[in-house]
Formats: sequence, C-alpha cells, structure tokens
Amino acid sequence: MPPKIRLAICGSTRTDSSNHQLIRATAKLYPNDLDFTVFSRLADIPAFNPDIDEASQPAEVTRF
Repeated sequence: MPPKIRLAICGSTRTDSSNHQLIRATAKLYPNDLDFTVFSRLADIPAFNPDIDEASQPAEVTRF
C-alpha cells in the first residue's frame, strides 16, 4: 500500500520546538508508512475573530 500523505500542523511557531521535533522524529520512525507535509507558516495566519466580518479571507488563510 502506498504511503498515506498527512498534513502535520505544529501548534508552536518556534522553529525548533519540541512539537516540531516530535513530528520530524515520527516521520523518520515510519518512513514507509507516513509521508508528512509539515505546515510551517502558522504564524502567518491571523487569529480567528468572528467579530471581524470581512468579505474576503486574508491571503494566508486561502494559501492554507
């Protein structure tokens, strides 16, 4: 069976956070079973605020 592609999103915006390290370690432990794409632009996405009703989404949200 081909590897499953998964998107890994780390909640930390620090480049070498322990969560980023865990994601990378998991990918190395299961190279034939998992194919992670790490989303590393979390800091670029603005915080969700339902009080701001904009007609269009910020570009960062659309790219995500």
